[in-house]
Amino acid sequence: MSSCRIEPPLHLPQGDVLMQLPEVEVDINVIWDIDADWTTSWYYGWNEEDIALSGRIAYPDPTGYEGRIYPLGEESPDVAYTTVEQVIIQGNSFRRKMNFGYHDMLFWSQIVTDDGTQVVIFDESDFACIEATTTQSRVGYSIPSSRASSVTRNNPEIFYSGMEKGFLLSRNFADYDYYDEANGVWVKQLETDVVPMVYIYLVQVILYNNTTGRVTGLTDYPAMTALADGVTLHTGHTHLADTQVTFPMRFKKGLTAREGRSADIFGGKLTTFGLCDMDSWHKSRSTQYAGSRAELRNQLALSLQFANSTDSTYLYDVTPQLQRQAHGGVVTIEIDIDTLKIPTSRNAGSSFNPVVANEEQEEYDFVI
Repeated sequence: MSSCRIEPPLHLPQGDVLMQLPEVEVDINVIWDIDADWTTSWYYGWNEEDIALSGRIAYPDPTGYEGRIYPLGEESPDVAYTTVEQVIIQGNSFRRKMNFGYHDMLFWSQIVTDDGTQVVIFDESDFACIEATTTQSRVGYSIPSSRASSVTRNNPEIFYSGMEKGFLLSRNFADYDYYDEANGVWVKQLETDVVPMVYIYLVQVILYNNTTGRVTGLTDYPAMTALADGVTLHTGHTHLADTQVTFPMRFKKGLTAREGRSADIFGGKLTTFGLCDMDSWHKSRSTQYAGSRAELRNQLALSLQFANSTDSTYLYDVTPQLQRQAHGGVVTIEIDIDTLKIPTSRNAGSSFNPVVANEEQEEYDFVI
């Protein structure tokens, strides 16, 4: 017969150590607190026909999110990404079990459209640097005076993005927010802020002295040049490369413009990633552009159609207006038709005939 005993006695850890995998509970908050003032500078209005064409003038509430979780190990949060986990989130919160250690999380809101299609393209070929851009537009402008790419892109749908960086799931339960007795797990609570990756500009072209109807409409969608061709979701920083973006506009007659003057007005909603090499919006930052590509000129290419069956494309430089309100606002161009050079029937047609306008303009600061 033989026997044994533990010698010396078994020593247990001095503190309480968590051995079961914990859970993370995340609430996602949309942060966007710039107020709009519709009474001072937006004369075009916005009716049901405008809504049907371009949607409402608003930043929509997300209905769900795409999530990417990057495990970083237990040693340090400052390591390169080697793997990624995908999650789909319904609503604005989620909860899941996760491994011990440091983690980064990226979220971006799902895009919902009436027809189920979207022009925003998410490129995840490099999961450590996810990019968003848009599809190519059917409308093309060849603008010699613009440095924009020859590719013309569609204006993107609005979505939000944000990151939670370097949070730690410790093995010590004292580092957690509460114990879920029903499920037998410790839970860490996080709140993550997301901000817009796409901004709204309201563009209005005010025509004075068009009472005889010399300008009758547009031959195609206009385009805005020198806008960023995409954005990096991990940082919210826009691309260095520029492109031109098309967007729809409608024509309304007999409206009241500045100082009560009667005018015909083209108006539309331009959505864009913003100006090139630009930080995302933050409540503590100025809305003044501070990127490295201030030399780029933002020009509105407007293809006007006239009552004499001619048409011509005019360029209007609106760079100061965009750079003063880099995260969206109202862009206003005022044209006196009596001073506009209108082509005659002898040179009628849709050939490109750019005219860089120096019309007297009244500029407004307006944020959405």
